Amino acid sequence: MSEVLTREVRQGDFLQIDYDVTLSLRCGIVAFRYIIDEMDVEWTISAQQRVVEGEQQKFTIRIPVPMVAAPRRALYRGTLRYVCNL
Repeated sequence: MSEVLTREVRQGDFLQIDYDVTLSLRCGIVAFRYIIDEMDVEWTISAQQRVVEGEQQKFTIRIPVPMVAAPRRALYRGTLRYVCNL
């Protein structure tokens, strides 16, 4: 489950999202992250990695909004890749 904490974010600030993850195995997670701005330009944000143990974990991620992204409406897209049984 995830919840966006910051509904409005300016260029140079951070979008913050809370995650609540429950896994039965020890897994590595790699998050591939993108911001698509008002002009439909896709900005790649550096991938983020973490290991989640076989239990419930809560964590917050911070996604930097590029200074050069067009202002106004934007879309955040994140793809999570799980590698389990580490």
